[in-house]
Amino acid sequence: MCNEIRNLNIKHPLSPYNYLTISIGIACRKPNHEELPISIITAADDALYRAKRAGRNRFI
Repeated sequence: MCNEIRNLNIKHPLSPYNYLTISIGIACRKPNHEELPISIITAADDALYRAKRAGRNRFI
């Protein structure tokens, strides 16, 4: 997905890259009936913000 967005070459003058990029947070877990669904959402959100802090334009 990151490559596909980059290949669109959409100009974004406020980006340090000068074109549109995306950052993605990914999380996966084995199904667990004792764990609430919000925990996987929180893990993905945390990964997203780690990707942004690491310089954006990436997935973690």
